[in-house]
Amino acid sequence: MNPYTENISRSKYADIIERNYRLKKNIEFGASFYFVYDVVKESYPYLEKEFYEVTGYPPSLIMRGKIDYITRYIHPDDAQQYHHASLKWRDIIENYSNKDREIEASFDFRLLSSEGRAIRLLHQTLHIEFSHIGKMLFIIGKCSDISHWNKSNDMILSITSSEGIKNFYFPSMPKSNTTIKVFSPQEKKIIRLLAEGNNSKDIAGEMAITFNTANTHRRNMLRKANVRNTSELVSYAHSHHLV
Repeated sequence: MNPYTENISRSKYADIIERNYRLKKNIEFGASFYFVYDVVKESYPYLEKEFYEVTGYPPSLIMRGKIDYITRYIHPDDAQQYHHASLKWRDIIENYSNKDREIEASFDFRLLSSEGRAIRLLHQTLHIEFSHIGKMLFIIGKCSDISHWNKSNDMILSITSSEGIKNFYFPSMPKSNTTIKVFSPQEKKIIRLLAEGNNSKDIAGEMAITFNTANTHRRNMLRKANVRNTSELVSYAHSHHLV
């Protein structure tokens, strides 16, 4: 029985999903859940309670934080591929934003359940909401448990648009114990705190530094890793075994 029964029936996102035939017509692969990711706030304002049934984690745990649950619980052997695939996805979506609002994307990866079991999720981006200037506001997606499929650990990012289907191949990465020494010990501690869902105010209190100093460290780390936001920074840190 699912002990996490957050009432999401009144969510505006639930209404969007329920009304949008295009979102509901996609193929059912198995146990699955819909989600909404707020690109601006880097958080999940909507996550179906079925998330618990698939992963074993309570939706409220994810919705309280500001870190992508994929980044937090991804299988370590898939982290680097996921990092590269997600950056590619973002670049492609941003280039399509002003000419194709019906673009979809999908790829699969392994996630560690609450019991430590590896489950393979098919991650589908089904709808993207843009501002009038083409900036991504939020995405609606669906994750399905496809663990029963016998697939290699190679990752294929599939982009479907009015121009057809494009596939981008990311081969499985060899295991490595090498740590990229980009960040100082203090910066690594900040990354660990970010990975736990702490914001700059929390980090300032934890490390006895000012709020402005915490923000400065965060900006410097984004620059060093050549990423654009906290989620990508944490993903980078996971893929290089920094946290």
